[in-house]
Amino acid sequence: MNNIYGVNLTEEDQLNISSINKRLEDDPEVKKCMNGDNTEENKKHYFKEQFEEMMLNYVNERFDFYKKINENPPMKELIFQEIYKNYNNQIIEQRSSIRAKIQG
Repeated sequence: MNNIYGVNLTEEDQLNISSINKRLEDDPEVKKCMNGDNTEENKKHYFKEQFEEMMLNYVNERFDFYKKINENPPMKELIFQEIYKNYNNQIIEQRSSIRAKIQG
């Protein structure tokens, strides 16, 4: 990411991104939406809203991180897409594991 978007993400920045990812994974409302009977578009929209809200939480605590990410929309979108893709992959893996246990 650093080379593509010309922004130097520090180790602390990467920890902040991991923290956002973990908070989204652990959020019961996000789980409810993502596992519910919603369209892919609605799931992604809701997930994006929650991602944006969590980013806003960094305004006071880690302003430099917030500013660095917000001032580079393509990088912010890439981070969002990666977190969203990883979340969906986890759901797929969980469902496969459950099916294997049922069938096995």
